[in-house]
Amino acid sequence: MIKTIYLHVGLHKTGTTTIQEILGKSRNLLKSLGYLYPEVILERNIFNNHSLPFYSLFKDNPETYFQNQLLGYSTIESVKKLNENYADQIRKQIESFEGEVMVISGEDITRIHKEGLKNLKSFLVSLSAPGVAIKVIMFLRHPLDYYRSIKLELLKNGTVRQGLYAGHDRFTQYLQVDKTVVNLFEVFGAESVSCVLYEDAARHKSGLIGAFLHEIGLDTGLFDNYMQELHNFSMTYEANVLYSAVIEKFPHLLGNLPNPAYDMFCASLISKMPGVKFVLPKNDIRMTWEYVRPIWADVCQKFHLPEYQFYEMPPVDDKNKWGDDALDYFIQIIPKMHESYAVVLLDILMEELRSYKSKFTPDKKGRIFAILMFYSAICHLKTKFEKITHFTHHLGLVFTVRFLFRYKRRRRFYVSSFVALQQKPLS
Repeated sequence: MIKTIYLHVGLHKTGTTTIQEILGKSRNLLKSLGYLYPEVILERNIFNNHSLPFYSLFKDNPETYFQNQLLGYSTIESVKKLNENYADQIRKQIESFEGEVMVISGEDITRIHKEGLKNLKSFLVSLSAPGVAIKVIMFLRHPLDYYRSIKLELLKNGTVRQGLYAGHDRFTQYLQVDKTVVNLFEVFGAESVSCVLYEDAARHKSGLIGAFLHEIGLDTGLFDNYMQELHNFSMTYEANVLYSAVIEKFPHLLGNLPNPAYDMFCASLISKMPGVKFVLPKNDIRMTWEYVRPIWADVCQKFHLPEYQFYEMPPVDDKNKWGDDALDYFIQIIPKMHESYAVVLLDILMEELRSYKSKFTPDKKGRIFAILMFYSAICHLKTKFEKITHFTHHLGLVFTVRFLFRYKRRRRFYVSSFVALQQKPLS
């Protein structure tokens, strides 16, 4: 029977997906070492992130859980059956397991309220040996890096749709880490909760997974072959600008049901666009720091860790936005998009050109203008008059005339290079 349970609860954006994917790929090896990493299957898909079952099982009103709604479970009755399925899968695996250690990893567990955490603990105790030891592991990251990452992740999955520059007040439930720690202490006992600094873990000779293996008592080099593996990457500035516009137009959900107009394939292509790093505005950084500093200081004090210090995020020079790698990728993915998605992307590229035309070089402005001309039919601009009117409205008459002549002179070059890119496989 299970005598020790390691409960990895995040935080979000501290390498949890990387850890979960590696553990999921290595279930058989872990079993041979006496460690169970439960497998959760739903509609033939294997989920390595245990947030899905445990948050659904132990949160208040699980029918409101975003992930449940995304999967089509939005009524009390349907979620009740779903949770029974989750509990049954976990129970059967524990009962048939001959080892003594179980590992659970799900960052949404930190969002479960105290009563839900008590129920989670009771559930695990009921399936384990008498006196089972539950050891909670939490990773903590610099608050500004954490805020930036959680903000972009929530925008990516559609949880928050107020734009890239929404203030920290839209994300407070994810920033109140001190309350999370208090709940974990009260339910599992302060002596059973450990905290690892994400920055230290990232510097471990075997990477994040090595640092995690150390916490659960395994050889830290066990998965060195996965050292270069990284999951759940942060989107670039260019990807975020496009993605947030698409999510605003085609949200994941309509009410509490999946939106048929949302296309996961198109969204995934957009999210992978190369480009420059997205950096938070200075005023957002300062205001967020004033809010999070005492919270993180309190948490660090509880775990006897050094307090995080403020640092300035280096700004991105506007002239470096929309470089050749981003524009090449843009040209490649437009033909793969539904027309409605392509129109949104082209509108945003037009807006970016308008915003930064004083910063971009003539060559970059000319190339972006050429892309917009090349794909103008998608926006139903068929006649020369319609095109000139459209571009003049957004970019001004002088700019439009100048770059229209430039496009005509170089049209053959632009068209041949764009067609060649379209035929090139996405990297």
